[in-house]
Amino acid sequence: MAFFVGKMNMDTQQSNHQPTTLGLSPHAIAEFQKIYLAEFKEPISPESASLLGMKLLRLFKRIYKPISKKEDSNDGTK
Repeated sequence: MAFFVGKMNMDTQQSNHQPTTLGLSPHAIAEFQKIYLAEFKEPISPESASLLGMKLLRLFKRIYKPISKKEDSNDGTK
């Protein structure tokens, strides 16, 4: 899933992947709508998809912490 947040300088021929100012790209919004419909069996507007998608990205930003190679090697599995 391609999410783009904020202003980005992207040189691409695919205009549907260009991000909106401080938001998700139109392509990401449409993809989020498809996923939401498949999961909840209820369509949502592009505005709702954009809002929920941004909330989801902010949640991941707060909870995501990359695992360093040192931490990964200390997990006890081989």
